[in-house]
Amino acid sequence: MAVWVLVIEVINCELRVRMSKGISQRFAAVLFFGDLALMTILALKPMQAIGDITHVDKVLHFSAYFVLTGLAFLFAQRFKPFLGWCLALAIYGALIECLQSIMPSRFMSFGDFIANISGIAVVILLVKIYLDKKIQSHTVDRL
Repeated sequence: MAVWVLVIEVINCELRVRMSKGISQRFAAVLFFGDLALMTILALKPMQAIGDITHVDKVLHFSAYFVLTGLAFLFAQRFKPFLGWCLALAIYGALIECLQSIMPSRFMSFGDFIANISGIAVVILLVKIYLDKKIQSHTVDRL
């Protein structure tokens, strides 16, 4: 779990540096698919019992899907393709949870799936607000 938090922090630092210069679509795609690959490996890797981490686990699920969805917007760059990626991420999250039910020392959790969907939904809302403000800004500039 500490490795996952470290990886997210490195990605966030890199994103802050890149965003200050304007992140490229290609770089966002590389980060997205790299993060997705890492998440897949971690999600399907057998875990050792580490006690009750129920609440921390939900925060990690929310955060992981929040970051993935944000990266999806950065490389999709338009709302409709972005929504398609959001749907794909939701399906991916459900599939991973189902696969965990057949993995040794892993189990399926509906709560994890809800945390995944919540991370996706929050980014969709933020992107919608951002795009609406961007459209309003362009409309005001033209007047």
